[in-house]
Amino acid sequence: MSSFIQSIAKIALVFILSSGLVAYSYSYVPQTIQEAQRSIRNGEIKPIQIVEYYINQIETQNDKLQAWVSIDKDIARKEALRQEKLLEQGIDPGPLTGIPMGIKDNVDAKGWKTLAGCPKLLDNKNLPTEDATVVKRLRSAGAILLGKTVTTQFAHLDPAETKNPYNEERTPGGSSSGSAVAVATGMCMAALGTQTGGSIIRPSSYCGIVGLKPSFNSIPMDGILPVSSNLDHVGPITRCVSDAETLFNIMAGRCVDEIAPKKIDNSNLRYFLVQECFEESSEAVKNVTFAVIRDIFGKNNLPKVFTDCDIPLEEIRKDFSNI
Repeated sequence: MSSFIQSIAKIALVFILSSGLVAYSYSYVPQTIQEAQRSIRNGEIKPIQIVEYYINQIETQNDKLQAWVSIDKDIARKEALRQEKLLEQGIDPGPLTGIPMGIKDNVDAKGWKTLAGCPKLLDNKNLPTEDATVVKRLRSAGAILLGKTVTTQFAHLDPAETKNPYNEERTPGGSSSGSAVAVATGMCMAALGTQTGGSIIRPSSYCGIVGLKPSFNSIPMDGILPVSSNLDHVGPITRCVSDAETLFNIMAGRCVDEIAPKKIDNSNLRYFLVQECFEESSEAVKNVTFAVIRDIFGKNNLPKVFTDCDIPLEEIRKDFSNI
């Protein structure tokens, strides 16, 4: 009976807002940015409905998984209602309208403390008066920020309290632990991560989602607590590749006309990046040399990891001889 009740609750949510009791009934909530963009503009769902659904997910799961440092329900709700009014007036608030996101807690967001996993040192001392550039760009595009997600201390090695959603006895990866877990478990649609060594792609991999480490300097790092200025990156953590592309374009400051996701042909995905770089010369592709680094990263790997990595390498050798 309890599972039946939970299913009904997901279909018909009751929201208590400042204006009173408002009931919304709908058959689904978008799980990706592309779905949400389409559903909102088709009038199938409202930003406030999406926000309330994700707030409910946080309230249901966060005590167990510890993905969030803080959430600001009131600000998220107010922004969702503001966007709703604009849509009713025929004004589009931006490509990320109604998209609930989390911000890693080493990235400044105006009015929210940046604790960087170390509240004893930074509490009451670091209340940003303005957004990091990347946060400004997300807000300008319509993203609805729910709160700050857990990071390991100063985005470094000390493990965070966040649990892996698939096995609580195992690590979710760091340092963007909270962002990855929040996205993987549906507590937000996307989140910001930062990376110096592997802190976007590692937790994304451990949690079974998509993490994009952009090229160095492609997204401004101001307003983000530094670890190494020559190695630091900020990037999106999402549920699918197309959402990562959409967010990257916005975070990198590209104009709205450039951010529509493109359909990617997955039939030859393992060579996709190489072909992109050398699409004008098939001969150049064949002459590319690949380097496989084992000594640096492979010392602590299980034998199965090497085996799984060797399988695609054998496939690549069929077309590229220099490995």
